[in-house]
Amino acid sequence: MRTLELIKEILKLDFTSTIIERDSGSVGESDFELKPRDFLRLSKKDFKTDSDGGLINALTNAKRAIDCQIDTSFNIFGISYDNISMSSEDLVKLVNIDASDLPFKLKLVRALDFAPSGVISNIRTLRNKLEHYYKKPEKNEVDSAIELAELFILSVENRIRFIEENLSLTDRKNYIEYGVYNSSVNIDFCKAEKHFKLDYYKARKKIETEIIDEHQPLFYCLIRILNNINEDVELLESLKIFLKMIEHPIPLKNVKLDI
Repeated sequence: MRTLELIKEILKLDFTSTIIERDSGSVGESDFELKPRDFLRLSKKDFKTDSDGGLINALTNAKRAIDCQIDTSFNIFGISYDNISMSSEDLVKLVNIDASDLPFKLKLVRALDFAPSGVISNIRTLRNKLEHYYKKPEKNEVDSAIELAELFILSVENRIRFIEENLSLTDRKNYIEYGVYNSSVNIDFCKAEKHFKLDYYKARKKIETEIIDEHQPLFYCLIRILNNINEDVELLESLKIFLKMIEHPIPLKNVKLDI
């Protein structure tokens, strides 16, 4: 992969005045028959029975709703949720998530910025409680679990409801007008193939193309960028992680977005 060479030596992009523009997107869709809200609906229905069995089922379905939402988000982007590539570990390490007891899927959810850290921390607490299989859950605990599942679903849905499929990465000196640049990287998320296509342009002519899939660490970093395209602070942080991953020598304190 020649990402660093292309960006630094050939395009010579200046990340002290980075410009990231979006072009198009579409609704995120998974292959699953059952949706997270199906399990959430069952959880709420079980809770209303106000019985020991109902509380146990409500708690279990709240967890299933969370697990389904995690796998749904992975499925939409082409991450093999039942056999996650070890390449994803690079992003988790770069984000430096301080939670050694957190299951890897939740670490990856946090690293990809699908949900806030506070929500994920609460999910960890919920999962720990569920490990006590023979302890009858308290009604207030189950109620809190259902609320947590709904909050998590809302957080992730906000990220995956509409997927950005085309971004352009350039800088102030190469910017001519919207959609027109001298040197730039065009980032396409190909929904059917579940991979990213990076087209490199110099003097407004395509010079090279790279395909990035789930078996390459950069794939996960690009998902994080898509997830944060509407959030300036988080987008800047994601850009810094991208540059660190490709081992760009620019000091991260000098990286800026030209908004």
